This record gives sequence, structure tokens and C-alpha cells, in this order.
Amino acid sequence: MSYDVDDVEAALARVTEDAAFARDFFERYVRGRDAPDFPALLAAVGLEVGLAREGAAWLGPLAMRFDDGGAILLGTPLIDSPLYDAGVDRGDRILSIDGVAISTPAQLTGVLASTAPGDPVQIRYESRGETLTVTVPMAADPTLTGRWLADGTMSATQASLRVGWKVATSR
Repeated sequence: MSYDVDDVEAALARVTEDAAFARDFFERYVRGRDAPDFPALLAAVGLEVGLAREGAAWLGPLAMRFDDGGAILLGTPLIDSPLYDAGVDRGDRILSIDGVAISTPAQLTGVLASTAPGDPVQIRYESRGETLTVTVPMAADPTLTGRWLADGTMSATQASLRVGWKVATSR
């Protein structure tokens, strides 16, 4: 049996007994471009979501291969990350960041640990046979983590919803 997005929206309306909610949800999050407020939604079942590394500097998700010549970027930088803003692309070799040669993971970790979000850093890299130097601000690490609230610290509503959620997700 096949179904389409309208069928799923109708099912949500039946389950929640709220057609207006289902219509709004699908217009915003399925057909539209909004993202749900996951921290608020998960807080309803007693799961706190927050930054994994509050105040940590971040260049973007980093898949790199290190050698004596630098760190070769193995993937395309995430849009709006400092590496993307610097113009670094897949296959480019990062030579140094803020004057520190980057040829090992430890060197990169050291540079990240010594800077804060917003700090300007100078990135020197090779791209298509040309050596470039660009200054960009570090970003804040957006990595999230979650922590379950202890049973005694949740509201009765959170505890009830968590039990219902665990039952629903274990099927």
C-alpha cells in the first residue's frame, strides 16, 4: 500500500485529534523550511539538550588526513563554518593556523584549545597549487549533548510522557 505526505498529515491529525496542529506542523516542518525546537520537545520527556562543549572554538566538522606537509581536508566544509568562510575546500592542504604548523591531530587540537569563539585566526593553506592566507573568526562548537533528568527531578507530566515515549519507541 502506498501513501503520500498528505496521508501522513491526516494520520497525525487523527492521532493527535488536532487537524490544525497537523496542518501547521506539516506546513512548517515538512513542506516548509522551519526546524522543530528539539530541545523544547525533548525537555517534555525529561531530556535536557545543551552544548557539549560550551565556549569551545570550532572550525567545522573536520575529516582530515595529516602528514608532514599539513592537513588535507577530505570533505567539503560545512556552509557557514570558518573553513568554508576561509575558502578552504576538499583536497586543500591546511599548512598552519595562527602560525602553528598543522601536521598532526594534536597540533590542531592545541590550536582549537587556545582560541575561543569569535577569535580571529589566520589560516594558511594550499589550494590548486596556490598558497593562500585568510583571517576568519572561530565559531562556537554547535555539537549538542543530552542528559536524562533523574526520576525524582522531573515533573509528573514529564515522567508520564517519558514512560509513554519509551513504550512507543520500544515497539
